[in-house]
This record gives sequence, C-alpha cells and structure tokens, in this order.
Amino acid sequence: MRQRKVGRQLSETEPFDNSRAFRLGVIRDDTRMSAAVNGGDEAKVAAMTTYLESLARELASPLQVEDQDIGKYEAVVLPGGHGPMQDLAVDRATGKLLAQAAARPDVVVAALCHGQAGLLSAGDAQQWAFKGRRVTGFSNVEETQVGLAANAPWLLEDRLRDAGALYESEAPWHSHVVVDGNLVTGQNPQSAEQLAEEVIRAIGER
Repeated sequence: MRQRKVGRQLSETEPFDNSRAFRLGVIRDDTRMSAAVNGGDEAKVAAMTTYLESLARELASPLQVEDQDIGKYEAVVLPGGHGPMQDLAVDRATGKLLAQAAARPDVVVAALCHGQAGLLSAGDAQQWAFKGRRVTGFSNVEETQVGLAANAPWLLEDRLRDAGALYESEAPWHSHVVVDGNLVTGQNPQSAEQLAEEVIRAIGER
C-alpha cells in the first residue's frame, strides 16, 4: 500500500490521503453553526467552525464528480446530512461513479446517516447497483424522533427498501455499521467513528 497522508478527524499516522469532489462547485461561505442543533455544546461548535475555516482554501476549489476516474480511488465516502436526499439521490454523475465503484471489489463504497441517499442515484428500480446488498441508514424511527418525518417528501429507510436494499437497523442513536463486501454503511451520526474504522480496515485488506 502506498503511503498517503490523512487528516480530517482521523489519525495523521494512518496511511491514507483524501480529496473532495462536489457535484456543484459552489461552497457556501456561511459556516456558522448553531449550538441548538449540537446539544447546546458551544465548545463543539467553536471547534467545528475552526476546523472548517482551516479547510477554506481546499473547499474553495473542489474537484468535480463528473471529472473523476474511479480507478484512481480506493474509496468513495458519502457524508450524512439531509443534503444528499435533495441532490445526490438524483444526480447522474454521482450515480455513474458509484455504479462503477460498486462493481469493483477493490474500491470501498461508504455512506453515513443520510449519505445513503446518494446510493439511490446508481441506477433505477430495474438496474440499481446496490440491489440485494445489506445496508443501514438513518431509520424512520430516528427521523420521527427528530421531528422531521412528517414533513419529509420521503424517508430514507423506505426508499432504500423500495429500491431493493436489504435494510437493517439497530436501536436509535446507537452506533451501527453494516459491511457487505465493498459496501460499508453507518446508521446515524453516532456511527461515524466506527464507519471510519471499518473503511480503513477494508482498504487495508484490498
């Protein structure tokens, strides 16, 4: 395995590098966050704000998904948040890249929380790249508990099941990661650390 630097909340000693690709090359310059959605933890918000500010130069000129060659990557990771439900879930460029990755045992595909919505772009009801694969993601119960289920146009758990995924989940707000071949998925924000560890382990095994 070639030596590659990692950072971004993982140990700097891990032999990995990372890059960011965005479907739309527009990065919001408003990086303020509310303590109200972070458990009232002002210190956490301050730390995240400082972290994002440290990445300002990189985020100002992201790679474009449609320009990427999957053969150059060892892993594709889809982060969470409701954003992927609005854009990545229906983005053709993202879907093409993910379909290519799904078919390559040497490339790890990972998604966290709502990031699994991006997996839905990799095909359709007849030919979905992840059909029949075991997967987890933000559950209907969790969506209901945060008060967003009633107003959501669709729920991730339902859509994953409808697409043909073998969806599974554990108790709300507990870490839960599912590994199925080169596909690694985490149920919720609490699963982030475990997901990262599984991705690193999976890359190391390839």
